[in-house]
Amino acid sequence: MAGQILTYAALPARRGPEGPYRPGVPGRPGGPEDALASAAAAWRLAAGAAGRGISPEAALSLAEPRAGRSGAEIAWHTPLAGPAREIAALSGRARVDAEKAASRRASELAALAARLSGSPDPSAKAAAKALSRFASALAAGAAG
Repeated sequence: MAGQILTYAALPARRGPEGPYRPGVPGRPGGPEDALASAAAAWRLAAGAAGRGISPEAALSLAEPRAGRSGAEIAWHTPLAGPAREIAALSGRARVDAEKAASRRASELAALAARLSGSPDPSAKAAAKALSRFASALAAGAAG
């Protein structure tokens, strides 16, 4: 699959009965594997729900979390090929267009989250929560 790494996010450090959970130490409850698994589960829910009633462009805005290079981070990947550029690095019309597109996609994700949040199905509610988080992150990125 072609794609680009968009960004890295640090995994949370937690403390347990034996002391701090260190990144990259497998098998410790609440450690980095749990944080990555949680992010991946949220992505699967959001991506699965995104196929219902939103544009393909908005669905492609859902970056997939994968293990980062150091084990202490999540690498967020896009399925799109080509160079990834930050909106803040753009100027003029290109920046305005990118901000509008990201804002429009965030609105679509938020609207789908709102529709799903009213469902009695627990998995739809979980997908709504994940979509809402993705929409918020995308909206924040659109704001530069």
